[in-house]
Amino acid sequence: ATAIQTFKQCVAVGSVEDEPECAMGAARLSLGSGSREDARSQFKKLAAMPGKGSAAFFSAWARLELARIQDSEIPFPKLTREGLAAELPRRLQAFESVQKAYAPVLEAGGGFSVSASRRLGQVAMELASEMEAIASDDPKAQKVVETLRANAIQFFRQSQQKAVEGEWISPELPKLVVELGLAQRIAPAQGAFPVLVMAPFS
Repeated sequence: ATAIQTFKQCVAVGSVEDEPECAMGAARLSLGSGSREDARSQFKKLAAMPGKGSAAFFSAWARLELARIQDSEIPFPKLTREGLAAELPRRLQAFESVQKAYAPVLEAGGGFSVSASRRLGQVAMELASEMEAIASDDPKAQKVVETLRANAIQFFRQSQQKAVEGEWISPELPKLVVELGLAQRIAPAQGAFPVLVMAPFS
């Protein structure tokens, strides 16, 4: 608690240049201590902070932390063969919610967006694998599986391309490249990527 108060005091009385870093320190300590709502509030303020240089860096970082909090709160109902018709639409809605959570991170660009793209690809691949495990003999289910994997490949590939073009630095990039390779081996690229239509499954 003392450390959190120290960072908050830094935000209150520190220089404009130090404020974003102090705010990030306070928010992360709040999250680590279990004060999720306090951390959420601080991340929101930091994510909305305009600026360039270090301010933009910490704002993008806050967007990622905020997205991770939202992501952790999204329910992912388990799929079963018997209940697939009712459960799949809810899982696809959960996938859409994850995409919305990370959209501000992707919008900010930079190294933190690589983490966002990797998470989106992982969610798509996990759902595809889960569906394949319970409905490998169902043509409609397999169509959804193929579309999910194609979307995952797109998330991974576009992020890799942007990272190279923008010379972004991210510890997540090597992992993303490995996951892209694995995804392409499971589902070789077929040119155009189909759009995942969130329609009732039957």
